Amino acid sequence: MAVLKNILLIVFFIVILSQAQAVEPKAKSDAQVEGKQTKSKNRPAEIKSLIECFAKGQDDGGRAAYKKAVQIGNPAVPYLKEALNDSRKNVRFISVQVLGAIGGQEAADALVLALQDPDKDVRRYAAWFLGECGRGNEPVIPALTKALSDACPEVVWHSMKALEQLNNTSYKENVLLVEQVSLYLRNPDPLSREYAAKALRMIGSPKTCEPLVNALASEKHGSVAFAIKEALVRIRSQDAVPLLLALLRDSTLDRRVYPSAAEVLREFGDLSINDKLLALTKSQKIHIRQAATEALGFPNNTQAISRLVEITIDCNENSSVRYGAIGALGSIGHTRAVDALDETLNDESAMLRRETAKALGEIRCPQAVDALIKALNDSNVYVVMYATKSLGRLGDKKAAKPIVELFDRDLPDAALASNPLFANLPTVAHHALVAIMKENVCPQKIMTIHSQDQLKKIREAWRRKLGIQETAVQVEGEYDNDLCQKQD
Repeated sequence: MAVLKNILLIVFFIVILSQAQAVEPKAKSDAQVEGKQTKSKNRPAEIKSLIECFAKGQDDGGRAAYKKAVQIGNPAVPYLKEALNDSRKNVRFISVQVLGAIGGQEAADALVLALQDPDKDVRRYAAWFLGECGRGNEPVIPALTKALSDACPEVVWHSMKALEQLNNTSYKENVLLVEQVSLYLRNPDPLSREYAAKALRMIGSPKTCEPLVNALASEKHGSVAFAIKEALVRIRSQDAVPLLLALLRDSTLDRRVYPSAAEVLREFGDLSINDKLLALTKSQKIHIRQAATEALGFPNNTQAISRLVEITIDCNENSSVRYGAIGALGSIGHTRAVDALDETLNDESAMLRRETAKALGEIRCPQAVDALIKALNDSNVYVVMYATKSLGRLGDKKAAKPIVELFDRDLPDAALASNPLFANLPTVAHHALVAIMKENVCPQKIMTIHSQDQLKKIREAWRRKLGIQETAVQVEGEYDNDLCQKQD
């Protein structure tokens, strides 16, 4: 009986415990549901509070609110869509960014509405994000196509980029679009003109060449001129060639126009216009002669070598024209120019000697090694630097010991710290030796030699490597990691 009672007691306690365990999860579940319901009820207020913080702009409050809104995700989209009607730009601007980060169908629908915003920054960001999240959304393509008529070229360009991301480039067939965007090239705002040039580059039609070249003829802002040149090179239409040649012939233009036109023609590399360019090298105007010589400098243009050599060795020619000819010979890259360039390594102009040292490295002719080694003793540090770089490219080991001697140049700490070009001399010497010897004496890559201690250790390591007798100044120990670490 006692055993039976004990068994019954054990069974009783097991039943009680199982019932308690069954009740506890239910209680937790109810609490979780209640918490979710409370959180759900509070969510609209939280989202509206975050949107209100957007008004602070890009300060800490605005950034923090942006991150929280993105974390909430899709539940925030209806409220963000409503915020696009807010009178405050910052609220609309950050709402668009949050919508773009959330993505999805509903967010894309809201971004389509933002393309009609009165502020150009809101519109361009809306276009940008539609390229990211608009795929598969039918209203997106028509909305972005309509945005190509926007009065702001930045919005137009971002709309083109978005359409391209969505694999829709039908805008390139729109002749009226070329006319419209070309008008933006006359906008007084340089940024608008720059985006207009970028937009024409994306259109890529030969019809864009005339407005681009016309704009180049009067453009004085560097970044805009660069965008125009980039567009012309990318489009690469023969329609631009006669227009660019006309610029080179026109002696009334701003002097900044000629090198820009020459750069585009050089990128084209059109042998058929060699005769016209060669004729322009005899112009009465210095800047036209210089531009023509520079335009001739494209790879394998052997037809121009004789005339360019003639200009290079003509001591009566203007130094800027000779400079252009030397650079062109380096770009052509033919060994026929080496003898003439050896002569200009002794020219009285340091500018010409420097460009010659650079050109000889581009040609990569072994015949130039001796002349470049001699140039390591030049009185101008920039000539020495370019001669060292070129010897590194040529890779002849007989240049190694003369380059090591550059480490013995007097380089005070102040020069290493404050004058980047001068401080680059020992750095360039080290890199040239690595290229020549095809190995590095330093356990890690060095971007810049930044201290006397580091300079001495590298110098002595190279001297040991090449079997050169140690200098009187000895440096104890091997490399420290902190001296050879990769520089940022």
